[in-house]
Amino acid sequence: LPISIGNFFFLIDNSSENYTNVWTGNEIIKIYIDYATSATTLRFRGRIERVSYQDNDIRIVGRSESAKLLNITVTKAYTNVETSVILKDLLDNYATTFTYTNVNASTTNVTVNWYQKPFWDCVRELCKASGFECYIDSTLDCHYFLSGSITNTTEAIVHDQNLLKIGDFAYDQSLIKNRVIVYGGDIGG
Repeated sequence: LPISIGNFFFLIDNSSENYTNVWTGNEIIKIYIDYATSATTLRFRGRIERVSYQDNDIRIVGRSESAKLLNITVTKAYTNVETSVILKDLLDNYATTFTYTNVNASTTNVTVNWYQKPFWDCVRELCKASGFECYIDSTLDCHYFLSGSITNTTEAIVHDQNLLKIGDFAYDQSLIKNRVIVYGGDIGG
């Protein structure tokens, strides 16, 4: 159950300097894609994290809105509670901007006691216990469903149509985030 946060970047010619200081960071980017003459289907929503000026270009870099969940730590205990109920409670208490209309009930009850555990690690634990998958879509809605229960009948990757480039097949460490939390006390001076 790997954790992957969608990211984006785009490069704009700014030789005329029309786009200088247009973006400062934290703006929301929405990408609409359809196989039609006009695009109405929201496929990705993210936030700009870095704006850099390189020669005559502007490079915009950002990540999906679900990256907000990387900075959340959970301190909560549940005793014999069904996993989807726990997931909904976590979203209600730690991520109120996200919804959960696509969270399905599992048949698995768990007992957990988390103390300063990263949010996505908690979700990963629920998925592993229940055999479910979880992701956040472009409308900030959480999906939680039995692994293998959904068949994709509308999307495909087709070379030279929507697959334009393949990069290296190496492990990508660009989304690894190190965070250290130290707790302690003074004992005996």
